[in-house]
Amino acid sequence: MSVRMRRPGMPWRLCLLALCCGVVAEGAAGAGEAPRDGASPPIQVITLERDCMTCANSSRLSLHRNGTARLTLIGKARLGGVDRHSRATLARADFEALVAMLEEQGYFALSDSYDDPDTRDGAWVNWQVERGSEVKQVFCRSGLEPAALLRLEAAMQALQARLNFNPEP
Repeated sequence: MSVRMRRPGMPWRLCLLALCCGVVAEGAAGAGEAPRDGASPPIQVITLERDCMTCANSSRLSLHRNGTARLTLIGKARLGGVDRHSRATLARADFEALVAMLEEQGYFALSDSYDDPDTRDGAWVNWQVERGSEVKQVFCRSGLEPAALLRLEAAMQALQARLNFNPEP
């Protein structure tokens, strides 16, 4: 003779378990892991660094998918400058618009460098875009960059001007 025990609340617990498993699976894909359908993982960080040999300061602007924008003004030690760090909140829509523009401009198909090997001074920019485990960098010496990068740089400058950066201690 078998006795069947009914456990109150079991269907509720199973539903909760199924719901949690679904959230965990979806959360992993949203956290930057490769999607299951073979599409590229989302871009997580976009960084633009600017410098020149005679400039008193250089800058590094990093935009993060998580809504953080970081700006570092890098002081040249030989000129007595010091680094200044600041942070701003970045709207997801602004980040996604820049991601869309990177894709439209063919960023991942660009060469890694647009430089004259005989030139070692003057202004330059260095782009770095992180997508999943891939990090794509593009270095450009002023005057040699393709039009696509000029459009991207203008968009980054416009976005930087709209952000409210607060100094970090």
